[in-house]
Amino acid sequence: MGDFTGHGLAASIGTLPVSRAFYALTQKGLSIPDIATEINKTLYELLPTEMFCAAAIVELNYNATQISVWAGGVPDLYLLHPNGGVKSTIPSMHMPLGVLPTLEFEDTQSIYHVKKLDTLLIYSDGLIELENASQELFGEDKLNALLSNGTTSNMDSLIQSVKEHKGQCSQNDDITIIELKCDVPELPCEQLEKFSIMPQQQTVKLSADYLKRVNPISEITETVCSIKGVLRHKSNIFLILSEAYNNALEHGVLKMDSN
Repeated sequence: MGDFTGHGLAASIGTLPVSRAFYALTQKGLSIPDIATEINKTLYELLPTEMFCAAAIVELNYNATQISVWAGGVPDLYLLHPNGGVKSTIPSMHMPLGVLPTLEFEDTQSIYHVKKLDTLLIYSDGLIELENASQELFGEDKLNALLSNGTTSNMDSLIQSVKEHKGQCSQNDDITIIELKCDVPELPCEQLEKFSIMPQQQTVKLSADYLKRVNPISEITETVCSIKGVLRHKSNIFLILSEAYNNALEHGVLKMDSN
Protein backbone atom coordinates (compact mmCIF):
# COMPACT_ATOMS: atom_id res chain seq x y z
CA MET A 1 0.00 0.00 0.00
CA GLY A 2 1.37 3.39 -1.00
CA ASP A 3 0.16 6.86 -0.07
CA PHE A 4 1.82 9.81 -1.80
CA THR A 5 2.11 13.33 -0.43
CA GLY A 6 -0.64 15.66 -1.58
CA HIS A 7 -3.87 15.03 -3.47
CA GLY A 8 -5.13 14.61 -7.00
CA LEU A 9 -2.99 14.66 -10.13
CA ALA A 10 0.17 15.96 -8.43
CA ALA A 11 0.16 13.05 -6.00
CA SER A 12 -0.17 10.50 -8.81
CA ILE A 13 3.19 11.33 -10.44
CA GLY A 14 5.06 8.57 -8.63
CA THR A 15 2.46 5.82 -8.95
CA LEU A 16 3.56 4.57 -12.37
CA PRO A 17 7.28 4.07 -11.57
CA VAL A 18 6.39 2.56 -8.19
CA SER A 19 3.90 0.04 -9.63
CA ARG A 20 6.23 -0.90 -12.48
CA ALA A 21 9.15 -1.40 -10.11
CA PHE A 22 7.03 -3.35 -7.61
CA TYR A 23 5.70 -5.86 -10.13
CA ALA A 24 9.09 -6.29 -11.79
CA LEU A 25 10.87 -6.87 -8.47
CA THR A 26 8.28 -9.29 -7.07
CA GLN A 27 8.33 -11.22 -10.34
CA LYS A 28 12.06 -11.75 -9.77
CA GLY A 29 11.37 -13.05 -6.26
CA LEU A 30 13.24 -10.27 -4.48
CA SER A 31 12.86 -9.87 -0.74
CA ILE A 32 10.98 -7.02 0.94
CA PRO A 33 14.20 -5.15 1.93
CA ASP A 34 15.38 -5.24 -1.69
CA ILE A 35 12.00 -4.09 -2.99
CA ALA A 36 11.83 -1.24 -0.48
CA THR A 37 15.40 -0.16 -1.27
CA GLU A 38 14.88 -0.13 -5.04
CA ILE A 39 11.58 1.77 -4.89
CA ASN A 40 13.09 4.26 -2.44
CA LYS A 41 16.03 4.83 -4.79
CA THR A 42 13.68 5.37 -7.75
CA LEU A 43 11.52 7.89 -5.89
CA TYR A 44 14.48 9.70 -4.31
CA GLU A 45 15.94 10.32 -7.77
CA LEU A 46 12.59 11.12 -9.41
CA LEU A 47 10.47 13.15 -6.99
CA PRO A 48 10.91 16.74 -5.80
CA THR A 49 12.09 17.14 -2.20
CA GLU A 50 8.67 17.82 -0.73
CA MET A 51 7.13 14.64 -2.18
CA PHE A 52 7.39 11.13 -0.76
CA CYS A 53 5.42 7.90 -0.48
CA ALA A 54 4.28 6.50 2.85
CA ALA A 55 4.12 2.74 2.35
CA ALA A 56 3.53 -0.67 3.85
CA ILE A 57 5.06 -3.66 2.05
CA VAL A 58 3.80 -7.01 3.33
CA GLU A 59 4.53 -10.60 2.33
CA LEU A 60 2.51 -13.59 3.47
CA ASN A 61 4.56 -16.77 3.19
CA TYR A 62 3.46 -19.76 1.16
CA ASN A 63 1.99 -21.69 4.11
CA ALA A 64 0.33 -18.63 5.69
CA THR A 65 2.31 -19.07 8.92
CA GLN A 66 4.22 -15.79 8.95
CA ILE A 67 4.16 -12.29 7.51
CA SER A 68 7.10 -10.03 6.72
CA VAL A 69 6.51 -6.29 7.04
CA TRP A 70 8.29 -3.08 6.06
CA ALA A 71 6.29 0.01 7.03
CA GLY A 72 7.33 3.64 6.72
CA GLY A 73 5.26 6.76 7.28
CA VAL A 74 1.93 4.93 7.48
CA PRO A 75 -0.17 4.42 10.63
CA ASP A 76 0.58 1.29 12.67
CA LEU A 77 -0.84 -1.95 11.27
CA TYR A 78 -3.15 -4.24 13.25
CA LEU A 79 -3.02 -8.03 13.42
CA LEU A 80 -6.50 -9.28 14.36
CA HIS A 81 -7.83 -12.53 15.81
CA PRO A 82 -10.09 -14.64 13.55
CA ASN A 83 -13.12 -13.83 15.72
CA GLY A 84 -12.29 -10.15 16.08
CA GLY A 85 -10.15 -8.23 18.52
CA VAL A 86 -6.59 -6.91 18.23
CA LYS A 87 -3.92 -9.59 18.52
CA SER A 88 -0.98 -7.22 18.18
CA THR A 89 -0.04 -3.81 16.81
CA ILE A 90 2.69 -3.71 14.16
CA PRO A 91 4.53 -0.38 14.37
CA SER A 92 5.49 1.69 11.36
CA MET A 93 9.19 2.17 12.10
CA HIS A 94 10.73 3.71 8.99
CA MET A 95 10.79 6.95 7.03
CA PRO A 96 8.55 7.06 3.93
CA LEU A 97 9.94 6.00 0.57
CA GLY A 98 11.75 8.70 -1.38
CA VAL A 99 13.00 10.72 1.61
CA LEU A 100 16.45 9.25 2.30
CA PRO A 101 19.35 8.45 -0.05
CA THR A 102 20.24 4.78 -0.39
CA LEU A 103 23.15 4.89 2.08
CA GLU A 104 20.86 6.22 4.83
CA PHE A 105 17.80 4.14 3.97
CA GLU A 106 16.71 1.51 6.51
CA ASP A 107 15.45 -1.64 4.81
CA THR A 108 14.94 -3.80 7.91
CA GLN A 109 11.82 -5.93 7.81
CA SER A 110 9.94 -7.38 10.79
CA ILE A 111 8.72 -10.98 10.94
CA TYR A 112 5.50 -11.98 12.71
CA HIS A 113 4.08 -15.45 13.19
CA VAL A 114 0.41 -15.78 12.32
CA LYS A 115 -2.25 -18.45 12.65
CA LYS A 116 -4.80 -19.51 10.09
CA LEU A 117 -7.53 -16.91 9.52
CA ASP A 118 -5.72 -14.15 11.41
CA THR A 119 -6.28 -10.85 9.60
CA LEU A 120 -3.87 -8.00 8.94
CA LEU A 121 -5.42 -4.54 8.66
CA ILE A 122 -3.51 -1.89 6.70
CA TYR A 123 -4.86 1.61 6.22
CA SER A 124 -3.81 5.10 5.16
CA ASP A 125 -3.80 8.12 7.45
CA GLY A 126 -6.85 9.46 5.63
CA LEU A 127 -8.92 7.08 7.79
CA ILE A 128 -7.88 8.31 11.24
CA GLU A 129 -7.70 11.95 10.06
CA LEU A 130 -11.25 11.96 8.67
CA GLU A 131 -13.26 14.82 10.22
CA ASN A 132 -16.97 14.96 11.02
CA ALA A 133 -19.24 18.01 11.10
CA SER A 134 -17.81 19.00 14.51
CA GLN A 135 -14.25 18.76 13.11
CA GLU A 136 -13.55 15.75 15.31
CA LEU A 137 -11.10 13.22 13.89
CA PHE A 138 -12.05 9.59 13.45
CA GLY A 139 -8.83 8.88 15.38
CA GLU A 140 -6.90 5.82 16.52
CA ASP A 141 -8.90 5.47 19.76
CA LYS A 142 -12.15 5.00 17.86
CA LEU A 143 -10.47 2.61 15.45
CA ASN A 144 -9.02 0.57 18.34
CA ALA A 145 -12.40 0.41 20.05
CA LEU A 146 -14.06 -0.73 16.84
CA LEU A 147 -11.47 -3.45 16.19
CA SER A 148 -11.59 -4.67 19.80
CA ASN A 149 -15.33 -5.26 20.02
CA GLY A 150 -15.08 -8.90 18.91
CA THR A 151 -17.00 -8.72 15.64
CA THR A 152 -15.97 -11.10 12.88
CA SER A 153 -16.68 -8.69 9.99
CA ASN A 154 -14.18 -5.97 10.83
CA MET A 155 -14.15 -4.50 7.34
CA ASP A 156 -17.92 -4.15 7.04
CA SER A 157 -18.34 -2.56 10.45
CA LEU A 158 -15.32 -0.31 9.87
CA ILE A 159 -16.63 1.04 6.56
CA GLN A 160 -20.06 1.63 8.08
CA SER A 161 -18.51 3.48 11.02
CA VAL A 162 -16.46 5.65 8.63
CA LYS A 163 -19.60 6.58 6.67
CA GLU A 164 -21.47 7.46 9.88
CA HIS A 165 -18.58 9.59 11.15
CA LYS A 166 -18.23 11.44 7.87
CA GLY A 167 -21.93 12.14 7.45
CA GLN A 168 -22.48 14.81 4.80
CA CYS A 169 -19.00 16.34 5.20
CA SER A 170 -16.54 16.39 2.31
CA GLN A 171 -13.62 13.97 2.41
CA ASN A 172 -10.31 15.82 2.44
CA ASP A 173 -7.97 12.89 1.88
CA ASP A 174 -7.91 9.51 0.18
CA ILE A 175 -8.79 6.54 2.37
CA THR A 176 -7.31 3.13 1.65
CA ILE A 177 -8.13 0.08 3.76
CA ILE A 178 -6.68 -3.37 3.08
CA GLU A 179 -7.73 -6.55 4.87
CA LEU A 180 -5.27 -9.42 4.37
CA LYS A 181 -6.61 -12.77 5.55
CA CYS A 182 -3.81 -15.13 6.54
CA ASP A 183 -5.01 -18.17 4.68
CA VAL A 184 -4.18 -20.14 1.55
CA PRO A 185 -6.42 -22.54 -0.36
CA GLU A 186 -5.81 -26.19 0.50
CA LEU A 187 -5.18 -27.88 -2.83
CA PRO A 188 -5.61 -31.64 -3.24
CA CYS A 189 -2.28 -33.47 -3.48
CA GLU A 190 -2.88 -34.29 -7.13
CA GLN A 191 -3.07 -30.54 -7.92
CA LEU A 192 0.26 -29.67 -6.28
CA GLU A 193 3.10 -29.58 -8.76
CA LYS A 194 5.52 -32.37 -7.90
CA PHE A 195 9.28 -31.89 -7.97
CA SER A 196 11.22 -32.99 -11.01
CA ILE A 197 12.89 -36.38 -10.43
CA MET A 198 15.56 -35.73 -13.08
CA PRO A 199 18.99 -35.16 -11.46
CA GLN A 200 20.36 -31.72 -12.29
CA GLN A 201 23.64 -29.93 -11.79
CA GLN A 202 24.47 -26.36 -12.77
CA THR A 203 27.82 -24.61 -12.85
CA VAL A 204 28.19 -20.85 -13.23
CA LYS A 205 31.58 -19.21 -13.81
CA LEU A 206 31.73 -15.48 -13.01
CA SER A 207 34.70 -13.38 -14.13
CA ALA A 208 36.07 -10.44 -12.14
CA ASP A 209 34.71 -8.03 -14.75
CA TYR A 210 31.24 -9.56 -14.39
CA LEU A 211 31.34 -9.39 -10.59
CA LYS A 212 32.12 -5.66 -10.79
CA ARG A 213 29.06 -4.91 -12.89
CA VAL A 214 26.28 -7.40 -12.20
CA ASN A 215 24.55 -9.14 -9.33
CA PRO A 216 23.70 -12.57 -10.80
CA ILE A 217 21.29 -13.77 -8.11
CA SER A 218 18.04 -12.80 -9.86
CA GLU A 219 19.04 -14.62 -13.03
CA ILE A 220 20.26 -17.70 -11.15
CA THR A 221 17.04 -17.76 -9.11
CA GLU A 222 14.96 -17.64 -12.29
CA THR A 223 16.96 -20.57 -13.69
CA VAL A 224 16.59 -22.66 -10.54
CA CYS A 225 12.87 -21.90 -10.29
CA SER A 226 12.30 -23.13 -13.82
CA ILE A 227 12.77 -26.65 -12.39
CA LYS A 228 9.40 -28.33 -11.93
CA GLY A 229 7.97 -27.86 -8.43
CA VAL A 230 10.52 -25.28 -7.24
CA LEU A 231 8.67 -22.05 -8.06
CA ARG A 232 6.63 -21.96 -4.83
CA HIS A 233 9.91 -21.74 -2.86
CA LYS A 234 11.23 -18.84 -4.94
CA SER A 235 11.40 -16.28 -2.12
CA ASN A 236 13.39 -18.59 0.18
CA ILE A 237 15.70 -19.67 -2.65
CA PHE A 238 16.43 -16.04 -3.53
CA LEU A 239 17.20 -15.24 0.12
CA ILE A 240 19.52 -18.24 0.58
CA LEU A 241 21.39 -17.62 -2.67
CA SER A 242 21.73 -13.89 -1.88
CA GLU A 243 23.26 -14.55 1.55
CA ALA A 244 25.60 -17.21 0.19
CA TYR A 245 26.67 -15.01 -2.72
CA ASN A 246 27.23 -11.91 -0.58
CA ASN A 247 29.34 -13.86 1.91
CA ALA A 248 31.38 -15.45 -0.87
CA LEU A 249 31.96 -12.12 -2.61
CA GLU A 250 32.70 -9.99 0.46
CA HIS A 251 34.76 -12.47 2.49
CA GLY A 252 35.94 -15.05 -0.05
CA VAL A 253 36.82 -12.79 -2.99
CA LEU A 254 37.34 -9.33 -1.48
CA LYS A 255 38.72 -10.64 1.86
CA MET A 256 36.69 -8.08 3.81
CA ASP A 257 36.72 -8.33 7.60
CA SER A 258 33.39 -9.26 9.19
CA ASN A 259 33.56 -6.17 11.41
